[in-house]
Formats: sequence, structure tokens, C-alpha cells
Amino acid sequence: MLTFRNITAEPSDPVEDWGPEGVLTALDRGGLTPIARVARAALDDPRQQLWRTVCMASCSAWVTHRLYFVFTCIWMVTYWQRKSLLDGSQVAASPSPFAG
Repeated sequence: MLTFRNITAEPSDPVEDWGPEGVLTALDRGGLTPIARVARAALDDPRQQLWRTVCMASCSAWVTHRLYFVFTCIWMVTYWQRKSLLDGSQVAASPSPFAG
């Protein structure tokens, strides 16, 4: 269920009233129904203002989440390497065989 925290609009309001924060929340945590509402409203908007808001919210989400993506990739590679080289043991990873 979609809920907004820092805006005065409600999820039941028209998508055009949500603003950038509401659109970003719907795209980030909304599920399929709110995303479909945003897509329908963006396609039906003759001035394309909502489409610009969706693009702006998407770029904002990319800037916010790209570091999490990088750190997650680093964690996964480190985990796989530790598991393959040292059988996943935390104790065995402490005295690194690569440090001199």
C-alpha cells in the first residue's frame, strides 16, 4: 500500500497533484498499481509536465541509489571471493594471505 510521508497529497488524489516527491515515492516503493497510474497519467498529459516530473524523479532516484548499487556489487564480489578461496570463514579471512 502506497503512503506519502512528507507531502499533503494522498495516494487517492490525482497523480498530477502528487508532485515530484509523490511520483518518486510511487516509482520507488509503490508497486505495480501506483506505477501504472503514473504511466497512464504521464501518457495522457497534453503538456507533458507530468512526464518531465517522472524523468526528474527517475534521475533523482538514480543519483540516490547508484552508490547503494556499487556497494552491493562490491559486497557480492567480496563474498564470492571469500567463499571460493576460504570457504566463507570470517576467521580465515582476517589474516589475509595477500597482505605482506
